[in-house]
Amino acid sequence: MKVVCANDTYKRRSMDLTLGKAYEVHDLWNGCWYKIVNDRGALAWYDQEVVMPLDEWREKHLNELGI
Repeated sequence: MKVVCANDTYKRRSMDLTLGKAYEVHDLWNGCWYKIVNDRGALAWYDQEVVMPLDEWREKHLNELGI
């Protein structure tokens, strides 16, 4: 499963993720916490306010374009 960083406001908190970049999920907890390797190469947990599943991200952007 892949997720995409969908919220760059967390960048100020040193989340070490790039907005719009896809990341491979290594573990999922409680359906809303994703364990991924961030841009520093460290495994870390991120919640659904920071990342979203790739298919949901694509659909959101297609809907915004009216496709």
